[in-house]
Amino acid sequence: MSVITIKEQCDNAWKMINSGDFIGAEHVANAMLADLGKNPEKNDDVFRIYDVLAFSYIYRGMPKDALAYTFIMSDIADFLQNPSYQFKSNNILCLLHQEMSLIDKALEYGNRAYQLATESNNKKNLSTITGNLGLIYSSASNDQLALTYLFEAEQTAKTLDWKDHLATIYGNIANVFSKHSDYVRSLEYFQYSLEIHEANNNIKEKGRVLGNLAVVYLALSDFPRAISYFEQALEIHEAVDYKRGVLSWAAGLGDTYKDVGDFSASMKYYNKVIEVNKDVDDKAMEAKIHNSLGDLALLGGTYEDAFLKYSCSLELFNTIHSKQGMLETTISLASLYSNPLASYFHPEKAIDTLNESITICKTLQLKASEMNCYKILAELYEYLKDWENTTIFYKQYFILKDEIYSRDAEERANNFDFQRITDKAEKEKQIELVKLREKENLLHDILPSGIADRIVLGEKTIADFKDNVSVIFMDIVGFTPISQALSAEIIVETLNSLYSKFDDIAQTFGIEKIKTIGDAYMAACGILDEDLEHKEKMVAFAFSALDIAQTISFADTYPISLRIGIHSGKVMAGIIGNKRFTFDIWGDAVNVAARLEQSSEANKIHVSHDFLSNFNEHNSYLQCKALSRGEVNIKGKGQLKTYFLQKME
Repeated sequence: MSVITIKEQCDNAWKMINSGDFIGAEHVANAMLADLGKNPEKNDDVFRIYDVLAFSYIYRGMPKDALAYTFIMSDIADFLQNPSYQFKSNNILCLLHQEMSLIDKALEYGNRAYQLATESNNKKNLSTITGNLGLIYSSASNDQLALTYLFEAEQTAKTLDWKDHLATIYGNIANVFSKHSDYVRSLEYFQYSLEIHEANNNIKEKGRVLGNLAVVYLALSDFPRAISYFEQALEIHEAVDYKRGVLSWAAGLGDTYKDVGDFSASMKYYNKVIEVNKDVDDKAMEAKIHNSLGDLALLGGTYEDAFLKYSCSLELFNTIHSKQGMLETTISLASLYSNPLASYFHPEKAIDTLNESITICKTLQLKASEMNCYKILAELYEYLKDWENTTIFYKQYFILKDEIYSRDAEERANNFDFQRITDKAEKEKQIELVKLREKENLLHDILPSGIADRIVLGEKTIADFKDNVSVIFMDIVGFTPISQALSAEIIVETLNSLYSKFDDIAQTFGIEKIKTIGDAYMAACGILDEDLEHKEKMVAFAFSALDIAQTISFADTYPISLRIGIHSGKVMAGIIGNKRFTFDIWGDAVNVAARLEQSSEANKIHVSHDFLSNFNEHNSYLQCKALSRGEVNIKGKGQLKTYFLQKME
């Protein structure tokens, strides 16, 4: 086979790679190797063939498979003493090791490539490797040095008028700013990058930028846009079989749906990541998914599973020396230690861990993580009734929150789509109108209707005092051992089915669900408008919930029994937050209802003597009678005379 023939076939294989036919290019390269026989001579032709093979895997996001072929390329380059080949193979080895989170090895090959580019005074190679070293130093959490290299690469690429490479550098600079919550400059550089990739019709790189934009919108809690951009990026990278991108954007969708409370959709995307990663073997992604699954378990109240997932994530991040990954997982573990409902509740350990994490966050300038630490600490001190520290950490939290979610960042984020597609202004206007309606509908879904209306009308501070409100707490008996015996997916699906039915019947009785905490369900009646029958409606709701629970079980194996407590009295109600709205209630009635639930028994409705005052046992909703339980010690109230309610046939 002549030299020209092999070169022509390699050129054709590269055309296949550039068109997205990576498997076809792989087959062409393997056919050429087969024709050359075993142990082919180390020459230019063989280097070109292995170059094709390596990139047929690199472009699919499969660095481990590409690595073996690149080592062969490096061996041939050293044998031929060809500086151009040596630079190329070392540069590729640098990036492959970075993708596999082997940062020390990546820097070793990167510095070797930098030396080769400097010695040959090849400006294009210098721009390439300085940009790649910037990417690696960012992975190593040395972002000051990362930006130094990236800005140097940017200037060289501008001198060379090398648009494709310049777009890549802009994207990497944007990611560094995004990492440090500087969303204004992040969006600015993403816009530069996207404009070039769209002009050059570089579909794969456009998908990468869209996915990274979704990460910014997720950080800004703009969930509809985050989902839209993640979906676009995922569709592009699935079409071009770029597995690395598929991993990233499927994980992003899992995180977004987790944040909006759609655990079923979240789990679907996390499972997709796990399946695709069997081919890619990305240790950093494996660690990240364990952390995310730990979050899901924590939200679902399966605390043992959460602890195991977090511990596995921490071990994996430690293995690959990922400082940021270890930090994020350590903060997740601290949130578990600070949860009073978990058996791992350990306030002192949580406080020490979070204070240490804050120091690391400040060193690495990770503002979003630092803000999260302040929030967890403030909520923990609030639970411990340490009001001085509660105030200190809430103040730190809000100061940093205002800094991160600046007006400029919001304005740039809100205007980004408009700037990108001014040629489709009318279509964009219609999309925005739909999004506005969806946002209003979402508010009505997650908040009481009257409260949502007040927010839509622009009311900033919502805080109401109510004199006569009934509050209910319901909890699943024996939930901890059940959660330890079953998967997180089964637990979440069953809880979702149960709570959805509770929501439906609550609406029938005019009762507002306040929140769920793990397996606990909290609701109130009379919270929005005065309701003279709030006690009777709440009792009727409680008996209906008991009936519903009898029809549902975990995995058709573990039946559900509820423990219920109800109390009534004065409460304060209001909205917390300005990004992720939360409607909550506070007061003595809430605390007593919670204590009554904790001291109740399986499938019993536990009420106080005060609750029975003015309660009509023979009302229009149902007839029941109160059976004295005697006096029960209620934390914070002392001995109270309490009763179990029994429905009369």
